[in-house]
Amino acid sequence: MTRFLQSTLRTVARDIEEYRATWDQVREAATAVNVRAWIFRAADSPHQFIEFLEWSAPGENAVLLPHLHEQLKKLDRFGSGITQQWLDP
Repeated sequence: MTRFLQSTLRTVARDIEEYRATWDQVREAATAVNVRAWIFRAADSPHQFIEFLEWSAPGENAVLLPHLHEQLKKLDRFGSGITQQWLDP
């Protein structure tokens, strides 16, 4: 099994409480399929967030389940993100 980490850096200019509520829905969907999900806010910028998803899968194919991918797309209405995927060495 390979461990994967997906990070997304996102600036949320407005509706931060709604963003957090939507993130809670993403976290619930992720937990339901054994994916860990968490966010952090930048200490010096209350509008800057980093989102993390972590999961394990056979091989090196980091594809998320379609249902979870659809949940993540809901976050784009709060601001586009820069996403990177990482592999456990």
